[in-house]
Amino acid sequence: MLFSYGTTALTKPALAFVGTHGLTDLDSVQWVAPYAVMAVAPLSTENITALFCAASVLHFSEDCGFGVSLLVHASVLLVGLAFGVQAAFDAMLVYLVLVHTPAHYFRCAMRGRGRAALAALALGIAAAALACVLFPPQVNVPVSDGLQRLVIAHVCTEATHPHRHSNASL
Repeated sequence: MLFSYGTTALTKPALAFVGTHGLTDLDSVQWVAPYAVMAVAPLSTENITALFCAASVLHFSEDCGFGVSLLVHASVLLVGLAFGVQAAFDAMLVYLVLVHTPAHYFRCAMRGRGRAALAALALGIAAAALACVLFPPQVNVPVSDGLQRLVIAHVCTEATHPHRHSNASL
């Protein structure tokens, strides 16, 4: 299902910042299989979106537990029903910036993946700055099947990462 997210001067750099956190996947070869499978899996648009939503719930459960993840997603759904898809995307972006992305970097650091977290964070900050300079304030970002497949692959990579259960310190 193709959605389109219209950015503003504020949400454009936030989206660029959040979008780079998945680069932590590149710190091991574990990413290859999930990304390859998602690239070629013969899935309908509806199935991709269903997997995307389920993956999001599971992924955010690492931030705050399964129940709170369900509550976050239900809240975003209610925002969407009351105020439209754009408002739902804005609400989710707030969560991604304030909770998920920092929690993701913290988990990476605690699992001995601090260099990957720092590299992705630096690229995220640079991407946010460049987004402000290179693109007009209002850009429509398609949330296509391809983008949803990337997110699903990121969630699968995180769920199967070799250091997932490591509590190594920086």
